[in-house]
Amino acid sequence: MDEIRIERLRIYAHHGYFADEKWNGQYFEVSVILKLPLQDAGVSDAIANTVDYAAVCEYIAAKMTEKTFDLIETVAEFLADSLMDQYEAVREAVVEVRKPDAPISMEVSYVSVKVTRQRHLAYVAFGSNLGDSRALIQQAVDLVDQDRRCKVLEVSPIRKSTPYGGVEQADYYNGVMEVETYYEPLMFLKCLQEIEIKLGRKRKVRWGPRTMDLDILLFDRMVIDSKELIVPHPDMQNRDFVLLPLSEIAPYLRHPLLHKTIGELLEDVKESHMEVPSEPKGGHRASQSGYVVDPKDIPEEAKTQHKGNEVPMAGTSGTGNPQSNDSYVYRGKSKNILTKKF
Repeated sequence: MDEIRIERLRIYAHHGYFADEKWNGQYFEVSVILKLPLQDAGVSDAIANTVDYAAVCEYIAAKMTEKTFDLIETVAEFLADSLMDQYEAVREAVVEVRKPDAPISMEVSYVSVKVTRQRHLAYVAFGSNLGDSRALIQQAVDLVDQDRRCKVLEVSPIRKSTPYGGVEQADYYNGVMEVETYYEPLMFLKCLQEIEIKLGRKRKVRWGPRTMDLDILLFDRMVIDSKELIVPHPDMQNRDFVLLPLSEIAPYLRHPLLHKTIGELLEDVKESHMEVPSEPKGGHRASQSGYVVDPKDIPEEAKTQHKGNEVPMAGTSGTGNPQSNDSYVYRGKSKNILTKKF
């Protein structure tokens, strides 16, 4: 990946663990590596196709004096997140914060902290069968999207599925969301677990009923095998209620260990828990991704038949008339339609 480098930008700021550091302030040196494609800028010679490094320096100086932190670890994290927020073209930011006058009673040139943050792509399965499941799913999607280090890019249709794992319980509502995140895997897991708890998750029975279940299926093409987290999800290849919604937003995504696409894995599943969507009339596939709402919650102006905003799901006719209590997929301009109660 191409790089823009800024070395040892000197900024006077008031960070430090001790009170006199915050009161008196001191100089810090900030070095940054921004990784992004630069070939277009190199060919076109147009500043619009790159990141203006002078503007980046001014932005870093403003952020360094915007808040006061105890730790330079926090300063570095704050700068990395802020740069990723500010410059969408940047795929990775490496930030080093040097503290030349660190309060150490020995001769030392400087103390520094360096962090690397990048845009990861994660696929997260969600499921619920307790409470108002569709409203809880809406809240879960919103809470992920509201985290400054996460951005929900796409959400699959939400469908009912029968329980998996042999525990007698109510049917589930399931789906998958695609998330861009600056979190590293374990921090992303922690973020999702906190959302589960916020939505009433209690871990009592394995594969038992729950208000919200959020599982990391894939995280970039990483293979992780630790006590806290296994990626790819070790059982995803056996679950049609995971593979079907995943195939609707990323059918050609390839499993990094099994080396099959999601569509191919779905064809191999032996146990069926979710109804496969039928081909609707009107030229739109039910596999087109979107958000699920009840027909009564679709705005009147959006109900024009097959104008690109309404796609019938399994259990609906091609004319948009429901044959059952199934929901529609609504692909509107905003996720805000989901804030309505179902």
